[in-house]
Amino acid sequence: MTTENVDGVRTRLNDELIPKRANIWDQMKELVPAEGGMSAEDAQTYDNAETELEEVDTEIARLERFLKANSANEAREEERTALLVDNRIVSSVQVAKDEAERQEITFDKWLRGGMKALDSEEQEFMQTRHMHLADAESRAQGTGAISGAAGGYTVPEGFWNQIVEATLAFGGIRNAGVFEFSTGTGNDLPIPSNDDTGNVGALITENTQVSEQDTAFGQKTMKAWIWTSKIIRVSLALLQDSAFDLPAFLARKLGERIGRAQAGYFITGTGSNQPEGILTNITTGHTTVATQTTSLTYDDFVNLEHSVDPTYRIRSEYVMSDDALRAARLIKDENGLPIWAPGMVTGVPSTVNGYAYTIDNNMPDVVASSKPIVFGDLSHYWVRSVLGVQTLRLDERYADFLQVGFLCFSRLDARPVDAGNDPYKSLTMVAA
Repeated sequence: MTTENVDGVRTRLNDELIPKRANIWDQMKELVPAEGGMSAEDAQTYDNAETELEEVDTEIARLERFLKANSANEAREEERTALLVDNRIVSSVQVAKDEAERQEITFDKWLRGGMKALDSEEQEFMQTRHMHLADAESRAQGTGAISGAAGGYTVPEGFWNQIVEATLAFGGIRNAGVFEFSTGTGNDLPIPSNDDTGNVGALITENTQVSEQDTAFGQKTMKAWIWTSKIIRVSLALLQDSAFDLPAFLARKLGERIGRAQAGYFITGTGSNQPEGILTNITTGHTTVATQTTSLTYDDFVNLEHSVDPTYRIRSEYVMSDDALRAARLIKDENGLPIWAPGMVTGVPSTVNGYAYTIDNNMPDVVASSKPIVFGDLSHYWVRSVLGVQTLRLDERYADFLQVGFLCFSRLDARPVDAGNDPYKSLTMVAA
């Protein structure tokens, strides 16, 4: 039965049969005298009304059973549809899980035994799933890709996540709110910018010509510098030992090496043939005097915070050296309360003067002529990577040592990308 018919049944029940039953019952009640018995004529009328009432009740009951059955059927259909959707979701999740497990198992086999350790299906899987650079040979010019036979493969997600975790540990600023993104190629990436904050509109009178005010555009270009972990040699004995968690070992070591290599550039890189560090061309927001007896003060933090425009302060945070954090933990505000506050709930960070902070050990200590603290909206510092991390396996080079060489390389650039309105600034220490 169509929806229109079901709606018609409900309309008949509500607008016809139920009111009719109520009307018949009202008539029957009026035929019953307050005292004494009914006349023969009233009794006959009462009996006829009772018969009609029973017929209406039967029809109502029949239609109500129909509607109840229809509702139950609709509920079953909805449940069945929901179950089908759930099953599809569960199925897709399981497929993704199986795919991830297959990646890890196949990648582990490749790490231990190279391509010769994989069957034809696994080799095809490695080439189609993990290799962006499958069909090119490595050339001396340095722009060629690494062929499958040479062992150049992008790594599966689990391995990549471990490497990223290791690199972040050594590049504290990347734990802050910097903007990170990945591209599929390493071509120069121009980023346009515009600062129109110095221009304002105008109040004019009627019939006055509107004046012109151009706006200027700037541009930053992000490169793709190459970073390498250098080579790690692993003995064949360890490679053949299934109890040895080779992927975890390599991810940790290779990631730490790349992380250490990159970390300093995020802070003080010159921007010429390398990333531009966050301190390299930063604007000083507040200057304070460094003496042997005086460290940082509450006023220093307040003045630095208010040197950043309120538009940026909404998303601001601190990046500082551990020495600066030590100094901050000794400071009390004007009410005698520490400006450092620990996070008391999981997921809620500790704060300095109400703002989250990140420690980067490449930031300078609190000494004269240093910039130990940066405050502001760090999403305007960009980190660009290309194709994640790739791994090379060197089978022949160390064969006489019964060893295999592994190395990772990545392509990355980092630099401030803003319109020139100083979304973050530094605290600068000067000598007394």
